[in-house]
Amino acid sequence: MDKGRKISAKIAAIYALFGGTWILFSDELLAHLVHDQPTATIISVYKGWLFVAATAMMLYQLVKRHTTLLIDSETELQERNEELAETEEELRQQIDEYHKSQAELYETNQTLLTLFQASPLAIVSLDLHGRVTLWNQAAEWLFGWEAGEVTGRLCPLIPSFDTEAWQRFFENTIQREVLNNIEVRRQKKDGALIDVSMSMAPVRDASGEIAGIMVVMADITERRETEKALRKSHQLYGELVNSIDGVVWEMDVATFCFTFVSERAVQILGYPVEQWLDDPAFWQDHVHPDDRAWALEYCMGATREMKDHEFEYRFIAAEGNIVWLRDIVIVVVENGQPVKLRGVMLDVTDRKMAEEEIRKLNAELEQRVRERTAQLESANKELESFSYSVSHDLRAPLRHIDGFSRVLLEDYREKIDGEGKDYLFRLRNASQRMSQLIDDLLKLSKVTRSELNRQQVNLSRMAQVTVLELKQAQPQRQVSVKIAEDVTANGDARLLRVLMENLLANAWKYSGKQESSIIEFGTAEVAGEMTYFIRDNGVGFDMAYADKLFAAFQRLHRSDEFEGTGVGLATVQRIINRHGGRIWAESAVGAGATFYFTLNGVAI
Repeated sequence: MDKGRKISAKIAAIYALFGGTWILFSDELLAHLVHDQPTATIISVYKGWLFVAATAMMLYQLVKRHTTLLIDSETELQERNEELAETEEELRQQIDEYHKSQAELYETNQTLLTLFQASPLAIVSLDLHGRVTLWNQAAEWLFGWEAGEVTGRLCPLIPSFDTEAWQRFFENTIQREVLNNIEVRRQKKDGALIDVSMSMAPVRDASGEIAGIMVVMADITERRETEKALRKSHQLYGELVNSIDGVVWEMDVATFCFTFVSERAVQILGYPVEQWLDDPAFWQDHVHPDDRAWALEYCMGATREMKDHEFEYRFIAAEGNIVWLRDIVIVVVENGQPVKLRGVMLDVTDRKMAEEEIRKLNAELEQRVRERTAQLESANKELESFSYSVSHDLRAPLRHIDGFSRVLLEDYREKIDGEGKDYLFRLRNASQRMSQLIDDLLKLSKVTRSELNRQQVNLSRMAQVTVLELKQAQPQRQVSVKIAEDVTANGDARLLRVLMENLLANAWKYSGKQESSIIEFGTAEVAGEMTYFIRDNGVGFDMAYADKLFAAFQRLHRSDEFEGTGVGLATVQRIINRHGGRIWAESAVGAGATFYFTLNGVAI
């Protein structure tokens, strides 16, 4: 607009200047040259037309010139407008792309910020001076400082003893080095130290220059404790395995190669552990040749059947000696298939040698038993012969002595003085005592030689019958008897009757001097074993002499106090022994006695 005005003003000025100059000079020139008015008028008309033509040409040139300029300017303007429109479109697209990029960048930043804050790992960003620029929530939880407390400050995590190492890590990272999983100790707000795994990487700005570093830390305190506990567990496991008095081993079923062997293998068999592990055929090659085939077949068969097993075989040790091993094997099954064998090889060489020695001793013992049996059979025959002799050869003279003594006392009473009668009474008593002693010896012999015929026996009923017989023999006695009901035992009825008769007669006899005698039969549990007892309130005995109680012909009381031969309790003990039991007594002088016995052992 301003340019058009300037052009119009310029044309008007030129026209005014040219027209004014023409009129002024042409009129002056015409006045000097033409004095005739008509001529002057005609010339003036032609001068006017000339002026018009000249000015028209001048205006034409001016307008043409400026019009060309205007057209060129308009064309240029149009081109520029088109370029401007294109530029504007490109700019608009760039602006749209910029806005889109900004939105994506914002979204990315938000995502990264969310990840940064949500990360379970402590993440800390530092500038080139080591000051904190970012501090996520995990760092707050792990170290105790909130982000506001540390932002803009030097990193507070470095303990004094680790300053030099931290500075080295920091400088290396600034020099574009990435550090991964460095295990260090870092300081919490409360001063406590924790173990962390630290990684560091440089952070670049928009121009690609390093602007700081990023530090990522994971708390490995629990892992360290776990590793420590695991190391301790492995140590204890190793100590336990090596403390076992045997070779602990593991083997791959597919190859029959050892995958683990304890150190005891060196001590027991002499081969280094490496040889066990490196040689695929180690076990097969060192089993004794005589045991190799069956041992391998047995082990493989049990493994196929997935059965734990144990067996004994001979193994050739490093020094060439033969070691007997007891191999206890567990089959490890996975997905229904055996995959490993685990076991313990125990050195049973000493036991095998002992068994061999025992076998030899047993053979010798069996030979001795045979010899002893022959001797016993001979002795039994002699004893039977002696018993027969006692029973027949001795009894006849005794009967004669007793009979003649009785005849003398009855038929010649008037002819024999008092002293003679006394001798005869003594003679009869001695012969009767001798006869009783022979009877007791025969009973003792029969107890030893007779065969046991075990059955269930009612001891309570036996006790009742025996006490009834004792009362019938001495009806004047005041005796209180308590017998437990339905007491039974498994044994020989005939021998158990002899046992009960002897023990009850013993209690009856030694309680005879009491005004009111008390006898009791029952059972009790002693040391977890069924035990029978017979108790009385008789004279008792001194426990200092208890070792003589069950010996034949040993008596703790004089014959004039209590009659007897001293064979009864010896007979009882032999019956108890034959039933595999034991008998003992408890007593005190004047406080009665209790006899305990068991019958639950192995019969002999």
